[in-house]
Amino acid sequence: YAAGKAQVDARGPLTQWNVGLGYVTRDAYGDGRIALGVNIPYASKRQDVSGSASTPSLNWSAAVPTSTQTAVAAQFSAQYQGSLAAQAAAMSGEVSGLGDVELQAGWLYTTAKLRLLAGGSLVLPTGRYNASTGPDIGVGNFYTLRPSVQAAYLPVPDIALAGKVTLGINTTNQDNKLRSGNWAGLEAAAGYMTRLGPVGLHVIHVQQYQDDS
Repeated sequence: YAAGKAQVDARGPLTQWNVGLGYVTRDAYGDGRIALGVNIPYASKRQDVSGSASTPSLNWSAAVPTSTQTAVAAQFSAQYQGSLAAQAAAMSGEVSGLGDVELQAGWLYTTAKLRLLAGGSLVLPTGRYNASTGPDIGVGNFYTLRPSVQAAYLPVPDIALAGKVTLGINTTNQDNKLRSGNWAGLEAAAGYMTRLGPVGLHVIHVQQYQDDS
């Protein structure tokens, strides 16, 4: 039979809570202070997957009796649709637990108009992950180092401009020996402080610059 197309629909909610803890030293180091932090996520995720496709027509030799073709086609259709449903069911499910914990450290320099933070974070593979099909909380059994530099500038007290550059450096996944290529991220933001709170615009661009291996 010829190749065909299948439509796969996936939906479901992800609810995540994050506990962030931070500490900034009182003492200054090079006119700045050391900032330490940890981000601890806990998530609950449900994934519902369904697949649909028309059973392809079987190509027969003219020598095969019509009755045989009809009987086999019916069995083939049941097997084909059953296999499609089984694959979708294997990808569906619900999971909850600790996510990937992120450790953070940096050097913080602040003045009345400028706030500069240079440092990085290390993402740990603490989230539940299984190489088989189904929902996961974590992204895999590997580490990601994310060095970054960010700056915010206040030309006047109620207006802020900010930018950030981040690199993502991945180690090899120990479950399957695959390594996701490194990436870079650029962010820009502008905000205005109103009586009701800040409003503004935040733009993010992330680009993987290295192939997976």
